[in-house]
Amino acid sequence: MQTNFVLMAQNTIVACSKLQWFPPKSAKARISWGGVHGMVKFHQNSFFDPTIIWISLHGLKNFPVRFSVYDFPVPQKLSTSEDRCRDANVGSIFNPYHYNIDVIGDALVTDDLYAIGDLAGKIGALTTDGFEYYTDWNLPLYGRNSIVGRSIVLVDANMTRVCANIHEDGDVITAVAEFRYPAYGTLYMR
Repeated sequence: MQTNFVLMAQNTIVACSKLQWFPPKSAKARISWGGVHGMVKFHQNSFFDPTIIWISLHGLKNFPVRFSVYDFPVPQKLSTSEDRCRDANVGSIFNPYHYNIDVIGDALVTDDLYAIGDLAGKIGALTTDGFEYYTDWNLPLYGRNSIVGRSIVLVDANMTRVCANIHEDGDVITAVAEFRYPAYGTLYMR
């Protein structure tokens, strides 16, 4: 929905523009892997509001678990021995501004000084099963640095990884292209 907006001063048009309403966005990652199951939900009312994170996970076994948003979605499994959560598949912690993650360490700084995907750095490690709730001012669901379509990766003290894709709530449209000659394969677009 668009609305025209006119700014006037002393009966003179100073500026005009079209205003566009953007609905709130919600996304979630459903995790069911390696004995860990549950959901991580994200909600942001607008570009200017913080993202609310709801975490409901079970099966963490009281290990400190670091969790982060990674660059790419988890690929489809092609063989039973394939590790889909490794860096070669999901990339690294989502860091579009190229912050030096090692410099910050565990210092208490504001959300904007961490990589966007460094949730454990901003919030801390997950240690217990159950429900947790956080607010993050630098975790966008809108725009080119959105976390929607990326993956969330949990890593425990033994370096065991569990991961899932972050999907926007609502209907998903999928297009499939099949190639047969001279190249062969299938391309899925969502």
